[in-house]
Amino acid sequence: MLCRFSLFGKPSSKDAALAGISKAGPLLKHRQIDVCGASGSSSGGDSSGCLGNKEWESQFFVLNDHSLTFYPVGLRNAAVPCGDVLLTGDTKVIEASSSVLRVDTGFEVMFIRARDSTDAKDWKRSIEANVDRIGELPRGYFTKVRATSKWRRQRGKRLFYMLHHACITQHASYAQTSVISSILPLLETTTVSTFGDTGILVTTGPTHRAMKWSLVADTKREQGQWIAAISQAITTTQVMSSLPVIPVYFPDATLDGFLSMRQAGGVWNEHFFVATKDSLHRVEKDYFNNKTSSKAFPLTPNTAVSSTSLHNNSFEVVTFSDVLHLNASSREAKNEWMAAIRDLVASTGNMYSKEDKLQAASLA
Repeated sequence: MLCRFSLFGKPSSKDAALAGISKAGPLLKHRQIDVCGASGSSSGGDSSGCLGNKEWESQFFVLNDHSLTFYPVGLRNAAVPCGDVLLTGDTKVIEASSSVLRVDTGFEVMFIRARDSTDAKDWKRSIEANVDRIGELPRGYFTKVRATSKWRRQRGKRLFYMLHHACITQHASYAQTSVISSILPLLETTTVSTFGDTGILVTTGPTHRAMKWSLVADTKREQGQWIAAISQAITTTQVMSSLPVIPVYFPDATLDGFLSMRQAGGVWNEHFFVATKDSLHRVEKDYFNNKTSSKAFPLTPNTAVSSTSLHNNSFEVVTFSDVLHLNASSREAKNEWMAAIRDLVASTGNMYSKEDKLQAASLA
């Protein structure tokens, strides 16, 4: 989920990804909030009849950990949102019609129209999933202070903060949560500690270039709640970053899973492999840039698969141009991989032209 971000200065448009974007796309939004009043909120039925067709406007919606934010459509890389609806734990998403959703937070109501019923149901599921997790992510006002020396801090403005799964966002006020004035990422190296009676110090790392926020809560209870929630978010980040990546979807995958691969010097590193009808793919993850890529090892008719004794459950795949030393988690997994690759190799014979002299020579 993480993308490149700027540690200094104002957030860029890419920083928004740190705020836990789970869904984004164009929708129609009704121009008025709480159009149907109390009668609409209690009916739960088709309340779209009171919404005139001329009152809908196209917006680009972004759903993140705390809110449903909408941007103007047609402005390339528009950075300034039109507004947002701050989700609450009591938010209800009701199907007002086949393609219209009524989002009721308990404080405000917004109607959105998707392109069809399938798209509407998808948005409904996504919003409800975020609502279920809101209790894990506190938000509230803090007084931000800055260090004037090693031992002294100067009190600054009182601002509104929201904890996300991967960052903390700063806003001018509760009413301006659609605009992020600053953002502090929660990295593997981020630490959180207390200072004073109700202070919270969050630091992104041990270096002198690390970003630091010193925030003063109103009460000890608030301080404890935020310390616990931030600590949990940092722990989750550390655990998730240590897990091997789950790759993008391969439509013709025959078998996939984790295998250790022998590197230069005899070191075995774990990777995610996917076997398709014509290749064995090793998937790589760039966590900093949030990119997933794969290296393909083509399976040709002359590919050989054999067992080795280099590791507990190791085997060798020799392709037209590469030699792969792999190790499975168990003997059963090893046999499954070897059988699957051999079957794929056997089926590649018809994929190559008999006029391919290089391939013909390798098969001779």
